[in-house]
Amino acid sequence: MTLLPTLTQELTIHVARVLNSLLNLQNLISVLIANILGPLFALLEQLRIAL
Repeated sequence: MTLLPTLTQELTIHVARVLNSLLNLQNLISVLIANILGPLFALLEQLRIAL
């Protein structure tokens, strides 16, 4: 009994592509959040200074 079954080369490539896609998606979400929160925090800072 093997704890980690070996993957075929095709399956390994498929798994690698799926993981790569997930990491790219995570990166895009991080950039999107940063692009939204950056200006939002700048606006809140301006409001704080104005008050």
